[in-house]
Amino acid sequence: MKKIIYIVSDVRSGSSMLDNMISNHPEASTVGELHQLYTHIHYPNTMPWGDMCTCQEHLTECHVWRKVFNNYQKQYGVRYDELDARVPLKYRSIFYHMLMILAFFTPIKKIRAKLLCKLYRQKEIKAVGKTCYKLFRIFMTVNNVEIVIDSSKTTRNLHALILAKPDDIELKVIHIIRDGRAVLFSKIKRLNEKSQRMGTVIKIASPKLVLSWAYANLQIKMYETLTGSSNFITIKYEDLINETENILLKISEISEISYNEKMIKLSGQDKHNIGGTPHRFTWHEGTKITSDDRWKTALSKKNKFIYCIFGAIFHKLLGESSTK
Repeated sequence: MKKIIYIVSDVRSGSSMLDNMISNHPEASTVGELHQLYTHIHYPNTMPWGDMCTCQEHLTECHVWRKVFNNYQKQYGVRYDELDARVPLKYRSIFYHMLMILAFFTPIKKIRAKLLCKLYRQKEIKAVGKTCYKLFRIFMTVNNVEIVIDSSKTTRNLHALILAKPDDIELKVIHIIRDGRAVLFSKIKRLNEKSQRMGTVIKIASPKLVLSWAYANLQIKMYETLTGSSNFITIKYEDLINETENILLKISEISEISYNEKMIKLSGQDKHNIGGTPHRFTWHEGTKITSDDRWKTALSKKNKFIYCIFGAIFHKLLGESSTK
């Protein structure tokens, strides 16, 4: 049976790296962050990598995506520049956050599932999900694989895939979570890269940056209610780095794919995914899989204190190690 492996996470949590590793499986291929397709086509200048596929061809010039777009137009009469595989925020219910909080505090799974199903406008979000599955099928045919990885990360697109899932495709979900302090450091670094043009630098993190990590991951955890525990696995970024083979074996088991030693390395060979980290252009078989622990020395004491005040309870709730 055809299979979609969806990687969901907060930003800066290692989703692109995990995507790359799983897609080294000989029966798999990756689309990358499919929800970025519209941006790649219409607003390439908003991204540092423009509209580049990992093969380093422009998206419309990549031989794989060109075939995907041509086949899509032949089958469905829709041009590539009319495709939209993202779920915009406007599809959220006006009661989104209230329903999400109620779902979090509801211990009865059936009630929680009903609350989660009210989060979005069903008709619109299901239409996006159907578009994604059409693209997945064509991508499978063009690449001659049965497994496609989508590392779009967002719960919005995950919800669309759950709602529109056809009977002949399995949906497996991998939630990758990274230490909140590492994510906080990375977010501050990224914000400073953007704000330096205006001559401003963020020295002290706002509580919102900490809480956004917690809220994103708590939302993701609740989606196991909709997918079922047999189709959902949570892994830690740090474990993926330090116990790579064991984690990939667990992923293979929950995803019901055969473990392959090629998954234990990074590769840039024959990749045609979009979005994700710019590092994807330089990854190769000899690239060492190492943890980025700069936050341990570079994150200021003030920011570590802010994390402890606003994030410690969520840090423990999400199963992370001590904040000391």
